[in-house]
Amino acid sequence: MAFPIECNFWALSDADAYPKKTMQREDAAFGLVDVGSVPAKLVDGFGLLIYCSEISNSHSPLPLVQHILREAMNSGQPHYPAVQQLTAQDFEELIGFARGQQVEFSPEAEKLIQGYYTASRRVRTDPVRGSTISPIAVKILMSVCEAHAKLSLRARVLQEDAVIAILLYETSITARHGASVLCVAPNAVFPFDLIDEHSLNQRDLYLTQFHQHLLQFCATYAPGMSVHLIEE
Repeated sequence: MAFPIECNFWALSDADAYPKKTMQREDAAFGLVDVGSVPAKLVDGFGLLIYCSEISNSHSPLPLVQHILREAMNSGQPHYPAVQQLTAQDFEELIGFARGQQVEFSPEAEKLIQGYYTASRRVRTDPVRGSTISPIAVKILMSVCEAHAKLSLRARVLQEDAVIAILLYETSITARHGASVLCVAPNAVFPFDLIDEHSLNQRDLYLTQFHQHLLQFCATYAPGMSVHLIEE
């Protein structure tokens, strides 16, 4: 007997099941993430894996503790400036409106996705195991691009949407199979220190640099599908 289960997002927490620190293999690929007890086949069954490590050696759980204490001492009161302006209903209306938006792809965004896919298939292909890039990667990237454009309240998918989608996908692939020539920074999209305007500017700077790196990556490994480099 089978029961189909459908869901847009799945989350798994396995922090307490295996408290002992797992030793990294000497032959492990750079950037590879240990997913604990989760079987590899189960992980590969999902198109986009986002690995979230809440606590690391260099980042303490202090911000989470501070948030919990504020909630306990000032129950029902907003703790952050944005909360005073945006309510849960506002977010629900925003998501509802964005969901109904119809978007179209710009030629630049499509070409960037195709270039990344082609280049990644070439650099992430093993003679024995084949490519670690799934054939449905383009579909996943297009879906993330559309979602980002809709949340930005735009009717057109731009290169910046493709950059976010590719960065998310490359981060996912790196966590599962290790880094490639297109090396991404850890937690590039959701950094631990994203707490103020300066950290937002730093992330924007990284996204700009990654965009340039991505264009060069496509020009090198998929020259027939590359887009023009952005002038500084």
